[in-house]
Amino acid sequence: MKRFCKTFCYRLCTFIVAWVLMTPMVAVAASNGCDDSDNEYITPELALCSTHVYNIGQTTNPSNDTERGYMKDMVALKSTIMTQQLNKQYEYLESMIRRFKTQLEKAILTTRLQTSGAGTGGASSGGVAKSDDKYIVLSGTQNCMKMVSVDASLACLQSNVRIAMDAVSAGNVRDAKKQLEQDLASARSMQVVKNTPADCANMNAARKSTVSDCANSLNWELMNFIDNRNRQQKKE
Repeated sequence: MKRFCKTFCYRLCTFIVAWVLMTPMVAVAASNGCDDSDNEYITPELALCSTHVYNIGQTTNPSNDTERGYMKDMVALKSTIMTQQLNKQYEYLESMIRRFKTQLEKAILTTRLQTSGAGTGGASSGGVAKSDDKYIVLSGTQNCMKMVSVDASLACLQSNVRIAMDAVSAGNVRDAKKQLEQDLASARSMQVVKNTPADCANMNAARKSTVSDCANSLNWELMNFIDNRNRQQKKE
């Protein structure tokens, strides 16, 4: 866990430092692009010049309202484009930090489980976990109702579904079905899934495809819920 945190924090800091160092360089380049029309590194149409009249390819201030209006529109358009690009970078950084937070919470919980003596076996073979918790059937899964945050609970559900998919592929269809049933119950309790997906209502341990279809449907429901939640958070 310490190695993971150290590596991720190093990459995050590197990204932020690079962005900070590049910001003044972009500003200087933009200035050169406005002052020098032969600058091959800057597109004049997209460079926002500090002298407004330069933005419309002129060297003297407009002499009539039409040209002044055109100049204002051009400055506004370039400002909008730059703002949109900065917003995209911000959203990317925000998303990266959110993923880091979820992974860190999951790593902390895993460490706590290991400290308390819980098993750490993987799910590649679709093995059965030794646990008294009814929500934990397959090895590697967790009780998503006990997570420390909503984001961690959602990440837990997605992880459990993927483990169930691996169990189906490994031939442990019966236990994969039980795990999906428990995760579906957790999802309903957390109001993540309001109605049971049709594919999950028709699961049959004797038919591998029905369990696989349920896993895919539940995973889709989770992705839609997470996407809608992220969009709502951005509006707020």
